[in-house]
Amino acid sequence: MLKNIISIVLCFLVIISCSNPISAENNKQEEDNNQNIIPPATEE
Repeated sequence: MLKNIISIVLCFLVIISCSNPISAENNKQEEDNNQNIIPPATEE
């Protein structure tokens, strides 16, 4: 029983770790875009 639970948890961790870098890159790009957009607006 415990081995099954551990294996399921490990599978979830692998899936999450594989999908996180992609979403993290997308979020970083969005943040960079927002930062690029915000300074000109504040300068005006």
